[in-house]
Amino acid sequence: MTMLRFPASLFVLLIALLISACQQEPDITDEWAAMPKEHQPALWKVSRNGRYGYLFGGVHALPDGLQWYDNAVPGSLQDSATLVLEIDARQEDQPIPDTFRDMGYTPGLPKVPDRISAQLHDEYEEIAEEADLPDNAFTAQESWATALSLAGLATTGLGVSKDNGVEAILTAEARERNLPIVALESAEEQFSYFDNLSEKHQTLMLEAVIADADEAKESYRELLAHWLTGDVAALAETAQSGMLATGPVREALLVARNRAWTEPIAELIDSNKRPFVAVGAAHVAGEDSVQAMLAEQGFTVERLQ
Repeated sequence: MTMLRFPASLFVLLIALLISACQQEPDITDEWAAMPKEHQPALWKVSRNGRYGYLFGGVHALPDGLQWYDNAVPGSLQDSATLVLEIDARQEDQPIPDTFRDMGYTPGLPKVPDRISAQLHDEYEEIAEEADLPDNAFTAQESWATALSLAGLATTGLGVSKDNGVEAILTAEARERNLPIVALESAEEQFSYFDNLSEKHQTLMLEAVIADADEAKESYRELLAHWLTGDVAALAETAQSGMLATGPVREALLVARNRAWTEPIAELIDSNKRPFVAVGAAHVAGEDSVQAMLAEQGFTVERLQ
């Protein structure tokens, strides 16, 4: 696996799993047997002036039976008065897949081979043949949305579901305790970061997904291992390399969103709402992470696990 290619397509893959509505059947019985046995995903306490909250990096879709909700996480949520998520599906006007479909729809677009480098035509044809896609597939879907759709196809048989994901588990726990749930952004806002990319950068994302399709499952497993063991340095490497290293794509998909989130998170802490904030793992890794931005605003950041 090429590390320079891994992070770009994997970040898109993780968003694609958030869109997916269905449990995928695993193609290997012992799919997750090699996962680390000690599970300590990274968790931080963020405080200022005697008031505090918690910050947790999660994964949107996970396999059955993966026990990550232990160690310091349950106690931190128990100590919190508010759950904060990237998106709260219950607050959306329509299902997230419908928002994705509507925002990515533009009729009369070129076929995928006409949008990408000729060097990737064979790779795309292999994907199309395996998925039994028609010749005119995606001609009504913008390039960013096509990238997300193809990323979803690349994980067929992975055996993960958003029903097992961090948001789903934390939401169930919060509802059991009648905690208020706050969303940092809507699905429309999240997809707008992709939608507002130039066609050049949308195509770059599309090409990265196609180039990495054969490695998507292994890339996900590798990221999951880093996440489970709290290896933030490895997560930072994925968040700072390849397509996400510099430029408009990184700014739009990671940095700008992190920056936008710090204000409501800071307000919740300062108003003594004791938030437990759960965002995607890529957002808590690297120099432009959420916790790094909060530290720049005068918060004390302490890693708990």
